[in-house]
Amino acid sequence: MYFRISLSKKLLVVFLILSLTPLTLVGYVTVDNMMNMRESSVNSAEEIGELSINASMNALENQAKDNLEKIVVEKAEINNLMLKKIESDAMYAAKYLEYLFDTDYFYKNIHNLSDYEYRNIHGNDYYMRKEPINYYDKSNIILTKTQILSPEINQTIKVSEFADSVYKMIKENNPDISWIYATFESGVTRQYPWIEPQVIDPNTTTISYENYELATPINNPSKELVWTHPYLDLAGAGWVVTCSVPLYHKNGEFFGVQSIDITLNSLIKVALSVKVGKTGYAFMIDAEGNTIAFPSRADNDLRWNDTWYENTFNLLDTPNTDFKKVVERMVAGEIGTNEVTFQGVNKYISYAPISVTGWSMGVVVPENEIIESAIATQKVIKEHTENISNKTKSDTMHTINQILIGLFVTILIVSLISFISARSITKPIQKLTQSAKKIGEGYLEYKVKINTGDEIENLANSFNKMTDDLKQNIEELRRATAEKERMLQELEIARVIQQSFIPEACPILENMELAATTKPAKEVGGDFYDFIPVSKDKLGLVIADVSGKGVPAALFMALTRAFIRANAVRDPTIANAIKQANELILEDAKQGMFVTLFYAILDKEKKTFNYVNAGHHPPILLKKSTGDIVLLEAKGIALGVLGNIELEEKEIELESGDMIVLYTDGITDAINDQEEEFGEERLINLISENYTMSALDLINKIKHEVIAFTRDQPQFDDFTLVILKVSSEQVPCNDAPSTYTLRPKTYLHKLNEVSNYG
Repeated sequence: MYFRISLSKKLLVVFLILSLTPLTLVGYVTVDNMMNMRESSVNSAEEIGELSINASMNALENQAKDNLEKIVVEKAEINNLMLKKIESDAMYAAKYLEYLFDTDYFYKNIHNLSDYEYRNIHGNDYYMRKEPINYYDKSNIILTKTQILSPEINQTIKVSEFADSVYKMIKENNPDISWIYATFESGVTRQYPWIEPQVIDPNTTTISYENYELATPINNPSKELVWTHPYLDLAGAGWVVTCSVPLYHKNGEFFGVQSIDITLNSLIKVALSVKVGKTGYAFMIDAEGNTIAFPSRADNDLRWNDTWYENTFNLLDTPNTDFKKVVERMVAGEIGTNEVTFQGVNKYISYAPISVTGWSMGVVVPENEIIESAIATQKVIKEHTENISNKTKSDTMHTINQILIGLFVTILIVSLISFISARSITKPIQKLTQSAKKIGEGYLEYKVKINTGDEIENLANSFNKMTDDLKQNIEELRRATAEKERMLQELEIARVIQQSFIPEACPILENMELAATTKPAKEVGGDFYDFIPVSKDKLGLVIADVSGKGVPAALFMALTRAFIRANAVRDPTIANAIKQANELILEDAKQGMFVTLFYAILDKEKKTFNYVNAGHHPPILLKKSTGDIVLLEAKGIALGVLGNIELEEKEIELESGDMIVLYTDGITDAINDQEEEFGEERLINLISENYTMSALDLINKIKHEVIAFTRDQPQFDDFTLVILKVSSEQVPCNDAPSTYTLRPKTYLHKLNEVSNYG
């Protein structure tokens, strides 16, 4: 009798010894230095200070980026609203003009050429109205010299007079508008407000005919509102941009363009009014990257100056790759913030699009202005933490020395105890290891004997039980392997028997091709086809699909084939032969077993094709003469389901080039990785596209297409295909010998070797 102590208790004793010894020493040192260690805790202040600095700097940077984006988005939206107001005014004026010119008025007032003053502008001759006629007519009227004051031109002038009231309202509500004008196809231009002809420089014109061309149907077939690029108004309005709207009659006829010129002063003021930090500034570019607005203080960064309209350039040409990426994003209409280095100085650029014109606005702020307050805070925290660190260094050194001495002593004690404890624990484990090697060498009768009174002894007992279980499992595995080999042998016998039922070759027919193939889903299957010589000139064709798969389906297939063949030879009437076979099948069929079947008799001399269909997929007939596809349908149900069935018998006549394709659902029900079926439609298209092939080549083509369609999907149903083609050649099926014989079933004696799988 021995005292049992579990391994967990032994380990607990060892852990207590290892823990209490250093704790006793460390406790003595800790009490002696308690007061000094309290002050040493300020070491954490340095880490907290660094965390505070990093957090504040990150927070300020993120806040600055957000503020920059908010500012630039707000300013960009202000410009958007201003431009949208111009668009709205232009559309309103255009709609009003379209209304006036689509209203049936007639004006008798005829203008005289004396009302106009001759001007030569840019080498072209014009007549401009000397002064407005009445309250409504407040515009300049410009006519080319080559024109005459025809009734059409007079009516254009008179009808457009009513637009001045609208022009006046629009101009008064928006002082940034320089000119409002409509240019008509007749050559008349009405420009608001009116100015004396002498005011206009002979070398300039206030009218930009380029704006007119942009809105014409040739350049603007979608009839949309268009904007020009900024350009200098030579009449003295400064830099302007033009919004143009095409004018159309109700019948869709183009008759002019309504335009509004707006100065860029207001847009530039919005951009240049942005000030962020001490030296931050804003700028604006167009859709191609050309500069529009910027302050002189941007010159150090972007080589800009106040005389920008004389020195404007494309920012996409900048050699600064980081800034070029920002400009590309601005041209693309993006919103964002990026860091860019200009001459060694890091700066943040936030940007937002002016969507109406495709322009973009940006704000630039130096990085040091964003983190200026954080840098000051960082300096204060660093000075404070350095003072604390110097104080704690002297205090901690004394404590560290004492801890090192204590740890050294603890290590010696722990090492001695570990050595003694390890020997007592590892000895039985080593014995167990040696026993495992013996068993691994095949000595399954070997028993492990360990008497430690703990978990290792329990492990040894479990080890002994494992060897007993291992011997038992090996014996069971041997029996299971033998049983599996027996089943595989029976399946192979069944496969050989089934293959013996399939014709080795197709009959050779005069002026006809006949080809066939079958592939079971498992070792054995339930699909089959057969050729039955009913008489000298008649040949029976059978294709069938037995329900289920495997050995039961194969045996049921053999039974069905025998009944069909026997009755087909005995009774040449197609429907009666299949009915009699159904009665025999019904007697022997097990519950749930049935077979779909298509049976036909081919008259080789008359080239007729009589058939019945017992619930099978209707074969596909391709008529070469018309190219039509006909499904050989006939009323009937599957065999083995009901007795005394009715089958509809049909007859067709075959012509040269006609083709009949008989198949089982293993073809049309084949699926791919997307659970999509091959389908009857795909099969019909495949037959139609390749009808010129021989019967054998077409079979190979269909097999190849089905395999390519399913890819890695396993075959889940039997695959059978028979093709009859009327032609002038005879082609054997499946590369088999050219003779056709009904061989005796040499494997029928092996049926008694197959287990009863039903």
